[in-house]
Amino acid sequence: MNKAIALLRKIHIHPLLWVIIALAVATAHFIELMMVLLIIFVHEMGHGAAASFFFVENQENRPASIWRGS
Repeated sequence: MNKAIALLRKIHIHPLLWVIIALAVATAHFIELMMVLLIIFVHEMGHGAAASFFFVENQENRPASIWRGS
């Protein structure tokens, strides 16, 4: 449970996204809001996939770039 809480504390939601969420809720555009949040989620998962592709574990269990010859 501690790891989950630590992970949730690292998540940052941009203030402009809060404004968009508030406007969508105030104007009852729930479906459009869900589509925007889905697009953002897929986009961010692409960043995660790219990061996991470019990093490997070295002997000391620290992430090391494959380009540094580790």
